[in-house]
Amino acid sequence: MKTILVTGCSHSAGVECSDKLIFDNYEQYLSDCKVLTEHEIHKIKLKHQLKFLLEKFNNKKLKTYMATDILKAGDIASKFFKMLDKTYSWPTELQQNLTDYQIINLAEGGNSFKLNVKNTLDFIKKHNSELIVIHQVPSSARTYVKHNRKIHSVVNLLDLEFKQELYSYDSTMSKTIDILKQKYKNLVKRDVKHNYFKKALSQYLKCLVKNSNESVQHFFILEDNDQNDIFPKQNIIMENFKAFRKDYQMGKSHVIDPKFQKDIINLIISKILPKKV
Repeated sequence: MKTILVTGCSHSAGVECSDKLIFDNYEQYLSDCKVLTEHEIHKIKLKHQLKFLLEKFNNKKLKTYMATDILKAGDIASKFFKMLDKTYSWPTELQQNLTDYQIINLAEGGNSFKLNVKNTLDFIKKHNSELIVIHQVPSSARTYVKHNRKIHSVVNLLDLEFKQELYSYDSTMSKTIDILKQKYKNLVKRDVKHNYFKKALSQYLKCLVKNSNESVQHFFILEDNDQNDIFPKQNIIMENFKAFRKDYQMGKSHVIDPKFQKDIINLIISKILPKKV
């Protein structure tokens, strides 16, 4: 069976697509989000996720964790809803339409193109047959930073501030986030002076192409027009994904419109598969 690999960020991982399931009044939740902080929204959403899981599965172990280890309970909820969201993502819709292919979705919320290139090359090393890779390229300013031999995804400084509040109970993690903030600020300064992020994006693409063999085809969904001159025109599926998403129903900050999944996969299929004569 032929394989299509998908990389990307939250927009290809179906983030927020399951939110309607957990709120009795979803519209009220969206209204509340306009006046709440990210940390407050996170706590409200986690509360409803745990309530949903208890009502749906009545799991005794989860009940125990909620009483004795809320962090563990939250981790279980996070993993469950990440998997659930992916079932509503456009790569899942693509799988349903291309039954002759195996679709593997490596997209995760917060990912950068830098991390997606790493994940792609790791996958290619273990894959010996023909492969199509669809790269949904996130915002150019995203990256990952290595610290203490670990990879830490960085979306922006606001996201690091949110994470610092989220992990305020953990002094080690708080110190790590302080270090990440300083390293990212240094990259921003380099970007202001030398256009660092765009140049880095170009280098990651060169690395991807250099380490891919002839059996691998790469296609790209670009976040905005600023990325257009970096990627090979013949391999671009979409030039401005950010503008494309504006035509669909939004949740808090992500598209939740089923029509979005159908429209994007129709465009993808028309671009990546040979036309039937």
